[in-house]
Amino acid sequence: MGTLRLSAVQILMPVDGLDASSRPPYATVLSMRTVDWFAERDPRARTLVEVGVSSGRDPSVLAVAKQLTDDLGCLGQDVFVCESHDVTGGGVTEPALAPPFHDSFWNGPAVHGVVLRGELAEWSCDAIGWLAEVVADSAARLGVRAPLLVTVRPAPSTG
Repeated sequence: MGTLRLSAVQILMPVDGLDASSRPPYATVLSMRTVDWFAERDPRARTLVEVGVSSGRDPSVLAVAKQLTDDLGCLGQDVFVCESHDVTGGGVTEPALAPPFHDSFWNGPAVHGVVLRGELAEWSCDAIGWLAEVVADSAARLGVRAPLLVTVRPAPSTG
């Protein structure tokens, strides 16, 4: 049959449906309760990735971009180590991967966003899904109330 070579994952996160204020203090970012899933990973499996986070036409993700990056570093986890970020906006920008649905489904097009760059524990659907949930929970806690289109892909090689 062949080997599946996953080149990117795109997830629409319904952040607008999250009420971070209703959570107890120990569970503001629920995925942190499962960080130990990745404790036994092979350290050589770490992968440089780019994580595109777009709030579509809503600029709210731009307002929290720096704080989101900082918060990811303060969670006491090494599943995703964010090394840098860039803000995108000011005009219609296409995400790294076009969504498989119409813009009206999620508040698109991808006008406002942030690109996080860093190391992911491993290139797997488990790690990517975990990261998307952490980003969504963190964004909701910071006041984002728009759906987020999260696109994760290996970082382009520089050599």
